[in-house]
Parts: sequence; structure tokens; C-alpha cells
Amino acid sequence: MSAVGVKGNMLQVSADARVQDLLAQPELPAALHAILQQEGALEQPVLAHLAAAPGGSRLAAALLALDAELEYADGRTQGYGSLLALRASSPADGPAALRFSLLATLQFYESENTWLALARWPSGRTRVAVGGWGAAPILAMDGRDPSGILEAAENALMLASDGAPEDVARMQAVRQLAEGITLT
Repeated sequence: MSAVGVKGNMLQVSADARVQDLLAQPELPAALHAILQQEGALEQPVLAHLAAAPGGSRLAAALLALDAELEYADGRTQGYGSLLALRASSPADGPAALRFSLLATLQFYESENTWLALARWPSGRTRVAVGGWGAAPILAMDGRDPSGILEAAENALMLASDGAPEDVARMQAVRQLAEGITLT
């Protein structure tokens, strides 16, 4: 497999692909292209960047929303969200590839170091990731229809709250972002 390629409806990214290789892919969704340009680190391998991604990584939030899946050399697969949640217990041999659907539309909403990444498939499936702080972005919603985004995002933030004064500001920022989402 070349560094980045399309197989069916999936974009596949090999372990040696760099951020600039991903940016050069014409099928890359526009919102993901913009996020990669903001993220920088053009020479860095995409998978190394994702494996170490903090909560402030826009790319990690977007790929979490897109339900990206990691492939290992031995054929095992793992959801990217599982890698983020279980980093300490992840296999020593890193993923060999990453893949995600090109059928989903990705929208990205940002305000005051808090963001929502919203992926929607033609079938109605909707995934929302919340990020901007902490160890990793949080999956707030994976559902069959986009209703309930505000409630899901608020609930994810309440669960992630550590009682810091910034939590109130984050909650307000996420509420404003979720209320601004158009579901058409």
C-alpha cells in the first residue's frame, strides 16, 4: 500500500505516511484538510502523531468522530477511541495503518480552546467528539440520528469534569457550539 490511498469508501493511511502525504490526498474531506493545516508538523508520521495526541489535538478529535480504525501488522484492528482510552496498555508494536470512511461528512466547531468534531454518514449515523483539553478528546455521541448532540456533549463534559474553574467555561463554550450546529 502506498502511504495514503483509497480502498472502496475508506481512506487508508500507512504507518510511514506523513501529515503532508495525507494533505496531498484529493479525497481528503475539506474539514480534515483544514484541521491538518492547523495542526502543522508536516514531516511527522500521522500515526505517531495520533498515538501521542493530547486532548488538544484537533486531528485526534476529528478522527475519533470519523470512527477511525487502526490496523496492526498481525491483522488485529482497534478503534482509535480505544487506543486513546487505553494508551498505557496498548501493544508495544504500534499500528501499521489507519483507515476511516470517506462517506461521512465532517464538521468542526471551535470556540475558546474547546471544540466539537461532528461526523455524519448518509445513513443518519452521527458521532460527536469533544476536545480541547485533557489527556485525549472524548467521544460524546455515537447514534443513529443527530438529535441530542447538546445533551450528549454536556453529559460527556460532566463526566470529564475535574472540578476546575475552567469546567464552567468549557461547558458554556460547548453549549454554544452545540446550539450552533445545523442538522440539515
